[in-house]
Amino acid sequence: MPKSKRNRVVPLSKVTKKGPGEKKERQVKNIHKYLKQYKYCYAFTYKNMTNIAMNSLKEYFKDSVFMIGKNHVMQVGLGKTEEEESKQGSSNLNKYLKGNCGLFFTDKDPDDIISYFKEYSSPYFGNVGSVSNQTLILKRGFDEHLADFPSSMESQFRQLGMNIKIDDGKFCLLDDYIVCQKGKELTPDQSKMCKHLNIYLDEFKIFIKAYLGNNGLFKEVEVEDN
Repeated sequence: MPKSKRNRVVPLSKVTKKGPGEKKERQVKNIHKYLKQYKYCYAFTYKNMTNIAMNSLKEYFKDSVFMIGKNHVMQVGLGKTEEEESKQGSSNLNKYLKGNCGLFFTDKDPDDIISYFKEYSSPYFGNVGSVSNQTLILKRGFDEHLADFPSSMESQFRQLGMNIKIDDGKFCLLDDYIVCQKGKELTPDQSKMCKHLNIYLDEFKIFIKAYLGNNGLFKEVEVEDN
């Protein structure tokens, strides 16, 4: 006989989901732990964050910890523990935790870290809604920007709004095509086309603002602001 749909297994144990309060508490505890574990804690701001670039940095500094989360939660973590302030002067970093920011815990010396991030940057293509810093229009005919693309890309280009045909194995535009316009936000199609053409609208960059040593030394860093 077929099994009755009413015969269901009812679990007797309940799984308690972790709420937002528990996640915040865990992050605060981690900050307290990292302040004791590492020699230095750096406060930084950033612009144009991308997962690929950030993951690359984490891999490069695999013996260190980047922390990006709710600003007020990080500020609480840099405040006082139940017994005492986790590090003398750690709350001095709080004023830098505004907007796009984070904390970086490491044993590496300040001169090396500050020098590294002054030079570091990663290309940023721009997502939907990003404001373009340049204008690029593909001209009607055999535009050189499309010369190296295989003919198999035809359907993708058509989906991106191109009025295009294949002529002698090459792409021929039947109308001008606007890839991006300076001062205007990118549409979904324009964002995809910028990536196809390797057009970088800006860069992902981290700005070290200040740091705290485990000896209580606090220092602001003078760098080019974002």
